[in-house]
Amino acid sequence: MLLLQIKDYIEANHEVSLSHLAKHFNIPVSAMQDMVYQWVKKGKVAIVQKNKETCSTTEKSSQVACSGQCGGCAQTIKETNLSEVWYQWL
Repeated sequence: MLLLQIKDYIEANHEVSLSHLAKHFNIPVSAMQDMVYQWVKKGKVAIVQKNKETCSTTEKSSQVACSGQCGGCAQTIKETNLSEVWYQWL
């Protein structure tokens, strides 16, 4: 049920930071990251870096696939700087 509430919140706000989601739902940032990642894997949510480059995961891995305009952020989601992670409903 919480995953659906997270979905609804991201969808309603269009773009939201990981830290804001964690505060809103009163959940540790690391736990919230894992929950939002479920939507990223399904292709429903994109990761948006602070410079607003949209990233999403590839179908067969947990690697982040960027547009390349940001220099190619080939990092795993776990390695992404949490203070700069934003999510966008697709």
